[in-house]
Amino acid sequence: MTQLVAVLGVGVVAPDTAVVGADDLGINRGDGVFDAARVVV
Repeated sequence: MTQLVAVLGVGVVAPDTAVVGADDLGINRGDGVFDAARVVV
């Protein structure tokens, strides 16, 4: 199965590119993050 990550305004990014920062409110507060993100542990 092929997977890819795309960032609005940037396009498709490499799998090893950081797309989430430590100050991202979607991650810190859970502000809609689970509607549009897949969390892999």
